[in-house]
Amino acid sequence: MDEHTTERPLLRQNSNSNTDTDLPTRLRTTIDSLLNIWIQGGPSQHKEPQLRKELEALLHNPKTTIEFIDPQVEALILLSAQETDDALFNILIAHDPYAGPNSGFPAPSNEILFWAATHGHASLVERLLNVDGIDPNVMDDEEGGEGETPLSCAASNDQVDVLRILLNDERVDIDRCPEWGKGKDGKGDGHTALWWAVWSGKERAARLLCERGAAVPRIEGENIVHKLLLEAVEKESVSIMEIILASCREAYATGRGPRGFFRWQFFSNHNGQTLLSLAAETGNVSVLELLEQHSDNFAGGLNLLDLNGRTAIWHAASKGHDKALSLLLPVVNHPRAIDAIDLQGTTPLAVAVEQWTARREYPATQRSKALTRRAEVIQQLLAHPMVKTEYLGDEQLWLLLGRSVRSGHAGIVEGLARKDDRVNHESMYFDGCNEKRLVSWAEENHYGVLVDLLLVKRKCADEASSESDTTLC
Repeated sequence: MDEHTTERPLLRQNSNSNTDTDLPTRLRTTIDSLLNIWIQGGPSQHKEPQLRKELEALLHNPKTTIEFIDPQVEALILLSAQETDDALFNILIAHDPYAGPNSGFPAPSNEILFWAATHGHASLVERLLNVDGIDPNVMDDEEGGEGETPLSCAASNDQVDVLRILLNDERVDIDRCPEWGKGKDGKGDGHTALWWAVWSGKERAARLLCERGAAVPRIEGENIVHKLLLEAVEKESVSIMEIILASCREAYATGRGPRGFFRWQFFSNHNGQTLLSLAAETGNVSVLELLEQHSDNFAGGLNLLDLNGRTAIWHAASKGHDKALSLLLPVVNHPRAIDAIDLQGTTPLAVAVEQWTARREYPATQRSKALTRRAEVIQQLLAHPMVKTEYLGDEQLWLLLGRSVRSGHAGIVEGLARKDDRVNHESMYFDGCNEKRLVSWAEENHYGVLVDLLLVKRKCADEASSESDTTLC
């Protein structure tokens, strides 16, 4: 049911008779007095029996109707549900414009169940399910209705406690949906409780419904899928993403999709960031794994640039998400995914180096981990065969060498030695006080691989120099 933000009158009169003009005032005054006693206690408690009788008499008046969305009535119903005397509670739940004594129907209104499920009144829902005449599968499918049920109301408002109570009732149909929600072929499951949870972006409700065996709902329209997927990735709602992707795969596989195949790789936000790029920026490995699982061309999605010329790997590298890169790098099949220059002139490696070597303020409790992750990002990038170091400036390279040596990251130094001719047997680094020879550091710390690399590069340089001299002679 839709929530109402404006307060509606507590009482609607069905007669213009002067004898009924004071009903709203009398009803509100009586309810106020009774609520004050129940909530605050105090010396007026002796008036409670008299106020109860007066309220019951007013509610029995055929000229009186109440609205459940009124704050006073809400409190009254909740408190009366806790009473040992059921008389007032039963009168209240039977008393509204759609059922009960005013409409001539003996059964209590199901409207109260909608209201209680929507607002998360779990104990009230539990009690209502035991009231004769309450239908737990009642549906708002009349003209203008959206086909909601108490279960879908709870789902769209993420009322998981209410959901558990409803789902524990064997009468509740978890996949109930309106006839018009089943599609032209009559086989779909649109507008079920799970559909509403997905549509509203309620992760906990969606997860619970899936655990209880709810069928994958049909989600139609590429624009709607685009919107819902972007919201789910930005909120890191894995359960909702899984439902949407599973629904779309099924729809496209049966030919109901607009193009016959599902290519979410091209979905992007206003900055041109794709779903992959957004997930990489937050470093959510679960989301990335889910996208890979439901992708027809995961590697191709890594090649797409946003409006700033940045790829998913650029965003992961800039934020220091080493685990995300561990998933993405092995899939790369084109240099653009990993070595593209953005509009600021930086590559994933360059931005990762800048983030690691620059003096930045990190929370004291996270500084060590943050710097370690960024070093791991650089090492992973240097290990990839498509990554080049030519976009690192001389000063940036020198700072990187110094930071790597001081932090003991021999893997980064080795990666630079393999890829960059500027790192050789003659290279120097700054240890914080003085400049020192890189090869001496490698020898002192027994980094045999690095020493060998530097010696081989020196030998090659000497041979090249000799050939040059011979040619000149």
